[in-house]
Amino acid sequence: LMDDLVLVISADHGEAFWEHGDYGHSYGPTAHTLTKLYDELLHVPLIIKHPDLSSSVVENQASAIHLPPTILNLLQLENKIPSRWIGESLYPLIKGDNDVISPYAFSEIYIENSRWGSGKLISCRTEEWKYIYNEVNNSHELYNLITDKYEKNNLYSVETDVMSMFHKEVVNHIESNNLSKTIDKNSLNDKEIQSKLKDLGYL
Repeated sequence: LMDDLVLVISADHGEAFWEHGDYGHSYGPTAHTLTKLYDELLHVPLIIKHPDLSSSVVENQASAIHLPPTILNLLQLENKIPSRWIGESLYPLIKGDNDVISPYAFSEIYIENSRWGSGKLISCRTEEWKYIYNEVNNSHELYNLITDKYEKNNLYSVETDVMSMFHKEVVNHIESNNLSKTIDKNSLNDKEIQSKLKDLGYL
């Protein structure tokens, strides 16, 4: 069985352990602080076992949005990948093609009915830089991940050219992908699904 097994291990998010003043990952409307997009919440493992792949480590960053098409590709179901999917298969990257995906990895969440208001929180990350824009309080954060991997020194007011470039990438990402601001909770009619999402802090 193991010889033919395709196995993918990952996670939907990390957990905060007071790196930036918070614990856990879920921040509801009554939380004392806004949801955050630091790497302790975004950086998750990705381990793939496939009969045709030898053991190796891929250093490139990749977004979880690429996982669904990657899995279909691993199962030789490339023709089943919906055209509406934003992600690209990571299989060529695993095989050594470093130009297969964008150097930018985006993460976004819509903050709704918090004590600070509602709006989008979005980050744009490369292997060198990390930019975070908070629409709720109109704040900007910029970190050099080479010299500041724990995201402690905000360079937003110093590296203005870099910040401007990343902000343009964020705006382009939102507009080009026609991202909706939030999930319509009324469309989740299944009571069991609603209960599980609520337990996880998503509703």
